[in-house]
Amino acid sequence: MFFAFIPLLLAVGAILSLLDMPGGLISGDRSVWEMALMFAVLPLWGGILGNLPPRWFGGGSAGASPLRRRIVHMAGWYAILYMTALPQTIALRTGMMAGMLEAVMAGFLVNFWLSDALCQHPFPARVSGKDERPGLGGSVPTAALERQPPAGGGVSQTLRLSLPMLVLVLTGFGWSALMQLGRFSGIVAWSDGWIPQAAVSVATMATLAMVAVPLLVRFCWGLKPLRGPETNALIQEELDANGVSVAKIFTWPDGMMGFATAGIIGLIPPFRYLLVSPALAAMLTPSELRSVIAHEAGHIKHRHLWYFLAAIVGFVLLMQGAILLLDRSSLVFGFQFPGWLQLVGYFGALMLFLRFGIGLVSRIFERQADGNALRRLGPDAFSQAITKLAAYNHIPLEDDNWHHYGIAQRIRHARAAGDGGERLARHDRRASRLKAGLVALLVVGVLSEVTLSSDAVTAYLDRMVLENGEALTQAHLPNLNRLALRAVFREEHEEAQRFYRIILGLAPGDPTARNNLAWMLVTRPGASEPEMKEGLQLAKTAAAQWEHAYIWDTLAETYFRLKRYDQALRTAQKALLFAKTGKNGGGASLGYYQEQVRKFSRFGGKPIELGGGN
Repeated sequence: MFFAFIPLLLAVGAILSLLDMPGGLISGDRSVWEMALMFAVLPLWGGILGNLPPRWFGGGSAGASPLRRRIVHMAGWYAILYMTALPQTIALRTGMMAGMLEAVMAGFLVNFWLSDALCQHPFPARVSGKDERPGLGGSVPTAALERQPPAGGGVSQTLRLSLPMLVLVLTGFGWSALMQLGRFSGIVAWSDGWIPQAAVSVATMATLAMVAVPLLVRFCWGLKPLRGPETNALIQEELDANGVSVAKIFTWPDGMMGFATAGIIGLIPPFRYLLVSPALAAMLTPSELRSVIAHEAGHIKHRHLWYFLAAIVGFVLLMQGAILLLDRSSLVFGFQFPGWLQLVGYFGALMLFLRFGIGLVSRIFERQADGNALRRLGPDAFSQAITKLAAYNHIPLEDDNWHHYGIAQRIRHARAAGDGGERLARHDRRASRLKAGLVALLVVGVLSEVTLSSDAVTAYLDRMVLENGEALTQAHLPNLNRLALRAVFREEHEEAQRFYRIILGLAPGDPTARNNLAWMLVTRPGASEPEMKEGLQLAKTAAAQWEHAYIWDTLAETYFRLKRYDQALRTAQKALLFAKTGKNGGGASLGYYQEQVRKFSRFGGKPIELGGGN
């Protein structure tokens, strides 16, 4: 079931990468209405692909056409965003204020979620029949096994399929926005310095995997208990015989997934569910059904889901470290990879990891779970069960599978292994070596995160960047802005000023850099007269460029510290007006700007009509 969430995970990485990339072929300044129209028509790309003939995406196997259609959709959707630079344009239009970046990413992710669903279904939808027959079987007619399996319930069902991951990611964006806006600052201050960031990342991912994901799948998919007391009793008996437990036994969502099978979700028993297709229970004999349940029990007994989690977390942490090193290396040595090349590299690494890394792990673990079924019920019941499922799901027996072995391969392995013996023991040893490797991957990932995010390493790299400022170009601006903001948040004011001066040397017209440097100069304790004058000039120039509340607030604060109270009040009133009309920025609330007006009024300034200048 993890594979159903892959497109949405790829979209998150793509959108985040596109925010830092320079504009493409048709970028430029656009009105709000133009950006809204472009955003609204993006799902049209998915709708167009969804209505193209299947032969345009044809392949040798049943799943080739839908898979290729979705790959073409993802590539086209990302290419459109890259060529138009729409994510970056919208983010810049919002002023990159705290919380707004997450809102932009959330909006594009929802857009992709809808477009991806549209590309999988023609309009009008073709409705297929539905067959849910509870109870044990075994004498199902051949015609029933060979009928078209459930093809999904249209766009709405496809949207529900990836809804758990969407909710999870959007919740993460919301949490990040609240942190940027200063919420939960007490918790952050309490933990800062003695809880490593890597430990926080690993703990968060593990908690989500153990608790949030199973619950989201259960309620977003609308899972229902499996009908039939006899079937439930047999399944529970087999689980007990394997020494494993689940919280609930639900029906596998055939119509949503497009195929019938069984599966396990959840890592710990209170939040672990077994999903069984009603069609599976209907077509299999009791011994065949037991073999399928024994296979799923094998995943639990060998803790396969835990090792999948270790692989994913370890890879994510290593990718974070690699991206950090690449960013800093480009700044230190003065080179910069093109944006499109960074995107290709990021997704190339991710696809290789999924295809060959997760693919290998899944194959080895699936064969180990097959071994558990063979030991419990023997090769005949297991082979008959997967043969029936292949016929029902229209899977050719000789087709290979990148994350499972093919049906014919599994049957040959079952016949050769029998109900135990050295062949299965040898594969168990292979799986043990793989598990040790996955644990090592996780450890290396955590150590890389701890090392690269340590104060000593980051401070050293920052100094190297500052010493190499003359070799930098405008292509380095996104990374330089991140380093400058990081220095501000860490209250490393001298380094932050030096970063902003490098930025202004590369982009003299950058109003955000001017504003931020002005604020640091005029608000620092004991600011000298030359610093105040420089800050005033920077603030006035930035305000003349950009009518955003946070920029005019800097100018107002500068006038106030120069004891020019009337001008401070007038400028603060303009900042408040911009905040009321949506031109906010910086993450400050409307109440903050109102309080600024009241503060300046108390120092002798008199309210002046908003039409006045500064």
